[in-house]
This record gives sequence, C-alpha cells and structure tokens, in this order.
Amino acid sequence: MSSAPRLVTAAVAGLEAVLLVGYAISITAVVATTGLQGPQEVSSASGVTVEIAVFVLFGLGCAAVAVGRWRGSGWSAVPFVVIQLLALTVSIPLATGAGGGVPFGILVTVAALIGLAAIVWGRIVGAEQEPEVG
Repeated sequence: MSSAPRLVTAAVAGLEAVLLVGYAISITAVVATTGLQGPQEVSSASGVTVEIAVFVLFGLGCAAVAVGRWRGSGWSAVPFVVIQLLALTVSIPLATGAGGGVPFGILVTVAALIGLAAIVWGRIVGAEQEPEVG
C-alpha cells in the first residue's frame, strides 16, 4: 500500500481511539461530579463501570490498529474496515439526530468515510505498483 493512504488510515484510527477513550473519560467525569442518574435499571455502578471499560478497550483496540496501519502491517486492514463500518452504524444516527452529539456524529462519519476511501485507494494504487507474477 502506498504511504499516503496508509498514513490517512492510521490517522483516522488514531482519531477514533482518542474519541473513544475521551468518551470514557467524559462518562467518568460526569459520574464523579453528578453521580449516577437515570432509571435504576441502567444507572448502576457495575453497569457504568462496564460501559467505561468497554469504551477504553475499544479505544485501545483502535490505537493498536492505528499503529498497525502506521507500520504498514497487513493484519490491520480488516480490523480497520470493521471499525469504520461499526463507526458508521453509530455515527450516522448520531449525526442525523438532535442534541449535543450531532457534531461528534458528523466528525466520526466523515472520518470513517475518509478512512474507507483511503484504504480502497491504497489497495488500488498498491495493486498498480506491484509487478505481475508469472
């Protein structure tokens, strides 16, 4: 894969990692300052702890994929595409909804689309640069 698409995909995965970990930190800050709020079924200490842990783990996974994309590791291509498809399933409804999440939804939607375009572009450009075998 040529270096420009590889670097774009690394940047996209890195941005998503920062956003996921940042969201976990914001949940932690809200709980620390205002306490648990909402219906009892969804606002338990264990539930919030698991939610924070999941966002941190997904963020760390995105960071690992970003490093893999940066280094040009072949293993990182499929997880990168899966991450972008998952990001789109969350970001598009967030971007088209109401409330304070719209800017973040737009940001993640644009980043995921750029990432998908970059990885496809890299595969096309990379295929043109490789010599034919046979």
